[in-house]
Amino acid sequence: MLLFSRAPRLRLLARATVAPALCNINEPLLFGLPIVANPFLIVPFVGVPLMTATVAYFASANNLVARSYTYLPGIVPAPAAAYLATLDWRAVILVLVNIALATVVYLPFVRAYERHEAALP
Repeated sequence: MLLFSRAPRLRLLARATVAPALCNINEPLLFGLPIVANPFLIVPFVGVPLMTATVAYFASANNLVARSYTYLPGIVPAPAAAYLATLDWRAVILVLVNIALATVVYLPFVRAYERHEAALP
């Protein structure tokens, strides 16, 4: 979302953090925005992991997705890690659905923060 921001600082930050974020190295983004202690982004920062974990739990509990049988390091990109941990292609679909849900939840908050950033001198 930040790659298409109207605020130049946010676009620059997005370009700098997109490659590390693909491998789950999110600290540059967490502290660069900052997401940590940001009143605009605290609601999705706390709520999205709760939502996606709940969706994943119910998918796994209802046997829609195979349960994980191995642990993978956090640096493995999420879709690949989901498949390798479960050997189930439906886990990749679940990850993509969770990413889409997270994007929908984050979008209004990011847009509000973007307007705030654009209003600063």
